[in-house]
Amino acid sequence: MLALPGATFLYQGEELGLPEVTDLPPEALTDPIVAATGDPGKGRDGCRVPLPWAGEHAPFGFSDAPAHRVWLPQPPSFARHSVQRQRDDGESSWHFYREALHLRRSLAPLRDPALSWLSAPHHTWSSAGGQASCAR
Repeated sequence: MLALPGATFLYQGEELGLPEVTDLPPEALTDPIVAATGDPGKGRDGCRVPLPWAGEHAPFGFSDAPAHRVWLPQPPSFARHSVQRQRDDGESSWHFYREALHLRRSLAPLRDPALSWLSAPHHTWSSAGGQASCAR
């Protein structure tokens, strides 16, 4: 995604390699979609859990409040994804994203892309370097 021209957006926690939290207790869910449908599986709360900044226990530096006061509970596994831990690990996903973003900024075609449409047969993808069939 970062190698494609145009605007780039990173979703909350993507740079930390955070997984979606799939086992939030029903009483913690706050997404209006869950309230409207009654289906916890339709909500977005699992990807809106507060980011882990530091430490070994919730709330992982996100807040000075006790862990039970943060709007969505953070699982213990978030400790290994904290910004503090990843900054100390040169092989972490945090460092990977920082390096990729730095590289992206250094490549002019990605900063200011010129887009042009190419003619191609139906059901194919084309690039200036050639064509490849597109599976349906």
